[in-house]
Parts: sequence; C-alpha cells; structure tokens
Amino acid sequence: MSQNRTNPSASKKESEQGSEKKQSQKASVKKSSGDSGLLSKAAAALSRINRTGWAVIALVVVAAIAVGLALHHEPDFSAGMAALEELENRDVNDMHAKVTNRRKEEMNEMLESGTFNVSAAMSDAVIIGDSRAEGFGSYQIIDPTRVLATIGERADKISTWKDQVAALQPSTIYISYGGNDLSYNTGHELDPDGYAKLYEKQIDELLEVDPNARIAINSIIEPTPAVAAAEPWWSKRDDFNRQLKELCERRGWVYIDNSSLSDGGNAPIYDADGMHFLASFYAPWAANMTMTVLESEIQ
Repeated sequence: MSQNRTNPSASKKESEQGSEKKQSQKASVKKSSGDSGLLSKAAAALSRINRTGWAVIALVVVAAIAVGLALHHEPDFSAGMAALEELENRDVNDMHAKVTNRRKEEMNEMLESGTFNVSAAMSDAVIIGDSRAEGFGSYQIIDPTRVLATIGERADKISTWKDQVAALQPSTIYISYGGNDLSYNTGHELDPDGYAKLYEKQIDELLEVDPNARIAINSIIEPTPAVAAAEPWWSKRDDFNRQLKELCERRGWVYIDNSSLSDGGNAPIYDADGMHFLASFYAPWAANMTMTVLESEIQ
C-alpha cells in the first residue's frame, strides 16, 4: 500500500521562499511610502521658497529627486534636501533683511524730517535706567509707564523693576545706566570685571518673568569734557563699556554703541550741567537704539 510522504526539505524551502516574498513586498511598500514622503517633503520646501531665481534651482533639485525615484535608483538624497532647506532659509533671510533695511531707511527719513515717532517705535518696549533714561518719561518722549528709571539709581537696582516687567511683558528691554555706577565704582567688590557680572545677574532676574524679551544694553555716554575733567571717575567709562560689550557678545544680547551721538562730549545734546540731555536728544537716541536692534536681527 503506497503512502504519500511530504519532503521536509522541500517544505522548508517553500516556506522560506514565501517568507522572503512577503518581506520583499513589505520592503517595496515601505520604499514606496518613503519615496512618497521624500517627494512630499521636497515639494513642500519648494512651495515655501519665494518665487525668485532660487526657485529655478530648487525645481531642478526636486526634479532630480523625482527622476531618481522613478528609475528605482536608491541614491542618498540628503544633499539635495539640504540644498532645498538652505535655499529656503536663504530666501527667508534675504526677505527679512530687505524688510529690516527698508524699516531703517524709513526711520532715517522720519528722523531727518522731524516726523520720527519715538513713542510708536518703542511702544512694545521698556527702558530701565537712571536719570538719563528717566528723561524719556519726564519729557513725555514715550509712555511714562514704560520708563522704569529713577534719578540717582545704579545698575544693582535693575531687578527691582521685576514686577513691572512681569506685568508689561515687553518684547525689548532697553537698559541705560552708568554715571552713578562710575562714581560708586559699582561691581568693583566682585573682581575687575565685576560690573558686567552684576549687570548679568540683575538681568537674569528680569528674564525669569519675561524670558522671551530681547535685551539691549546702552553704552555709557560721555559727558562734556569739562565735566569729565572735574569728575575723574569718568575715566573708567571705556572699561565699563568694554565689560558691557563683551557681556552682550557672550549672552547674545544687543550692545548699543552711542559714541557717534556725543562727538567726544562736544555734540549739542547736553543740558546745562554737562551730563544730562536736552529733550531734543531723545529722538535720535531712541532711533539709534531701535536701529541697532533692527541690525542685530539680520546678522
């Protein structure tokens, strides 16, 4: 009596072949999905690139990716995608730079014509400082509630305005101290660069309540030569400014160089005491602040 018997080796082979076929099908589906995702990502990048000369180059890159996929090639397209992303970022940055430069041009035109609106330019900011900064409020240059300054104040009091900053949530915090700090040698008890360290600690307390605020620190503006000669502590101004500039560079904050405004202390910007400023100075000072911040955004 004959009996059909299954060949174990043949059965195993068929099983392995079936398994390989399924894996191949899964890989094909996965590759197809990946190809589709790659093309979608490339197309999305292309659509975001502004329709300029860059778009032509971007289109070539996308076409190359599509052709490669259609021919079932499996090259590394990471370089192509990186090129698209670079073009996209470059286009956005170029556009941002053009808008920023145009805003600067408009600001200069308004400043020259006397129509520059300081209050509008600083409507979402606050300025913290001493008697010089206090002039923004006392002369009604900007909204007094956004001038957080007191006569005779030093930089070790910056954080005392923490509650006001928390309530206002300004997008930019301008800071201007110096005259009183020089006379008291503020921060000297810490180390030779103690002024910057004190400044940094105070600002960090403000950032606890307004973490997204842009920090912009004004250089200390010199007084008239007569005042500088009579008050020897002004000789430390360059060193204090150096500390502030290096602090800004290290923390990614904005350092506002005001040296062009004072002309070595000879510009017609000073009140009778040779240290405080005339009301007419605050518009160009504010323009220098806001334009320096604008420039920092495109660097």
